[in-house]
Amino acid sequence: MAATAASARGSSTALTPQQEGDRRKALIFTYYADTVDWIAGFLAKAVATDVRLSSYNGRIASLSGTDGDKEQVIYGFAPRSSEAPAGRDRDRFDLVITTDVLAEGVNLQQAQHIINYDLPWNPMRLVQRHGRIDRIGSPHDEVFLRSFFPDDRMDELLGLEERLMRKITQAARTVGVGEILPGSATADQVFTETREDIERLRAEDASFYEEAGQRQGALSGEEYRQELRAAMETPDLRRRLEALAWGSGSGFRARDEATGHVFCARVGDHPRIQFRFVGDDGVLRNETLACLGAARPPLGHDEPRVLDETALDDAIAAWEVAHHDIVASWNASSNPRALAPVVPKALRDAADIVQKNQPPEMDDVQWSRLLDTLNQAYPDRIQRDIRQTLRASDDQVEVVRLLAARVADLGLEPSPPPEPLPEITEGDVHLICWMRIGEGEAPRLL
Repeated sequence: MAATAASARGSSTALTPQQEGDRRKALIFTYYADTVDWIAGFLAKAVATDVRLSSYNGRIASLSGTDGDKEQVIYGFAPRSSEAPAGRDRDRFDLVITTDVLAEGVNLQQAQHIINYDLPWNPMRLVQRHGRIDRIGSPHDEVFLRSFFPDDRMDELLGLEERLMRKITQAARTVGVGEILPGSATADQVFTETREDIERLRAEDASFYEEAGQRQGALSGEEYRQELRAAMETPDLRRRLEALAWGSGSGFRARDEATGHVFCARVGDHPRIQFRFVGDDGVLRNETLACLGAARPPLGHDEPRVLDETALDDAIAAWEVAHHDIVASWNASSNPRALAPVVPKALRDAADIVQKNQPPEMDDVQWSRLLDTLNQAYPDRIQRDIRQTLRASDDQVEVVRLLAARVADLGLEPSPPPEPLPEITEGDVHLICWMRIGEGEAPRLL
């Protein structure tokens, strides 16, 4: 489990069997229907063999968009909060594994736990998932919202962690999650952003949160893992893929998607795979999921793989652009100064006061940790909060105490310094494969 986040409103002890049952109710969300089936099968075996899970025996249900009775699961899982009708209001389930079919429009606050088995493409969907139980009318003093991400070879291949770390960090305080990915902030976090902040966050990166997530053929990381896993379980296909020479390429005709080339490359023996999309219109993108989405034929695509007359020449020219960008962006990450966060003025002022006014009761470890926590980039709401704290007293030592208390209240943590990459040359970048997304009336099969 890579993260635990709780929306805390105090604590209490279960006093009745009903409260005891409600406190163990948990929703497990996953994006992919096949994963629902796998988790359900795994948990059924675990519950049958592990005495610690015996209370869940016979009380597990699963639901995806294509399988299961939605009302039956909702009423059986949370009969009181869902206002189940008479005759269908028997409490039958304590554990439900589901896709986002239950992520909105249902009142499940009778439960106390949500577990996100994988992260959706659009992090704002976490808000919808968590809103099923963290809502007015909950019988619980606190609810627990947990997320974790598999740390396996597939994630290294897809390079998802870097992409999600950058985007989820922006949304973390909004959606109430702390350490979504290993190595990110570890503090529990409550819902602190205003609706205006949420809408601003959505507007600032609509291409990731909305447009890319809704575009035909765009998949989540979990779907790519499942699709690749299924493909690699086909012996003949796996053999042919593993036999391909590096630098191999193919192509297909685009329908509504932008045309261009997608390249997959590797830098030396570093595990981080590089993806680039070089559009025919000059647009260059380096987001892993966006590149994989572009390289995937449209849904329902049943035409043979094709390359138009100029595809090979165009691929060479496009690779030069992608190759140069990989080297430039990689070497930019080899400079520690370039990786340092841009600290807003309010945080710089706060760190300066802390630097000059260490309270006598604050030891060097606490003092240094407070400095490291303040020397970070935070959203506007946090900056406003820090500015107000700076004005709370004319005694600067007291201001430092207030800053320490406010930092603790907000759950802010120092971020680990980014690890610089080793500097490379163009000879260190090796093309693994490429895909042409082209157009034309009469393509030829190559």
